[in-house]
Amino acid sequence: MVSFNDPANIVRNAIAVTLVGFFTSSQTEVVNGTSFGRYLDSDTSFSKRLSFTTQAIGKCPGSYDIEAVQTHERGHALGLGHS
Repeated sequence: MVSFNDPANIVRNAIAVTLVGFFTSSQTEVVNGTSFGRYLDSDTSFSKRLSFTTQAIGKCPGSYDIEAVQTHERGHALGLGHS
């Protein structure tokens, strides 16, 4: 689920926040000898205090590229951290 205007008030000082839930270790897959569980749900909320745009619209000063932010947040949903 993707939500705008942060209805649960979880974003606070971030651009967006992704929460992952419904983790199950009963459905696992082994990759290169490492066992991974499965996430069954993730939710992303975007800040209500920031402006967003897309590449289709073009650069807008003071706005964040929503496609880039969503890609970043999907990475978190897949288990990736910050570099």
